[in-house]
Amino acid sequence: LKPSPRVKHLAALKAGELPEFFAKLARYDGERQTALAIEFTMRTMVRTGEVRFARWAEFEGDLWRIPAERMKRGLEHLVPLAPQALNILAQLKAIAGDSEWVLPGAKGKPISENTMLYACYRMGYAGRITIHGMRSLASTVLNESGLWSPDAIERQLAHTPADAVS
Repeated sequence: LKPSPRVKHLAALKAGELPEFFAKLARYDGERQTALAIEFTMRTMVRTGEVRFARWAEFEGDLWRIPAERMKRGLEHLVPLAPQALNILAQLKAIAGDSEWVLPGAKGKPISENTMLYACYRMGYAGRITIHGMRSLASTVLNESGLWSPDAIERQLAHTPADAVS
């Protein structure tokens, strides 16, 4: 028998810790772009690589089309954008200027893979959270609320092909 793969649980906040986290994020004294990137990632439930490499050309009104080549499953992913996410994008556009990247970093490249994580460390969350762990938190909170179909939540997390959601 082949042993089952070990599941690595990523650190995430508890739902009750979110108000404090968002308050700290609003007071974050580092780059404004970084705080906005964290909030945008949390609101869209995407993986860090998907948001880090986002280009302005992928956004059409209130829809974000993440190309298949950047997705873990190799399928295009459509992310509906709530008004709060659109507001964050408008602020990021003002910061990004004419860059093709939503989150431009040094030397014409996107921000580094540790930019958001280190910001969380600076806010006092070292070892307590990962940005990817926020996806787990979102899934837990949304499923426990009972307001959304578990299938729709899985689709939003890009865990299920679009045609599998009824």
